[in-house]
Amino acid sequence: MNKKFVRFLAVVLFLAALLVSGCAQKREEKRKNETPKKGGVLTFFIANPAFIDPYNAQESEGVQVVSNIFG
Repeated sequence: MNKKFVRFLAVVLFLAALLVSGCAQKREEKRKNETPKKGGVLTFFIANPAFIDPYNAQESEGVQVVSNIFG
């Protein structure tokens, strides 16, 4: 393959990707239709805390656990 053909193919693929991405539903539109549920559970990852005792909580992970349990 010569360079002109490869360049042309890259441009066509790029324009096709732009066209397809423009047809996707936007996130704001998806969230408008959802109604929040009362009393749900929020789960998020934290690394293993060294201590969950309020006296020994020193790093950010332990402080997050302590503030959610005891605070």
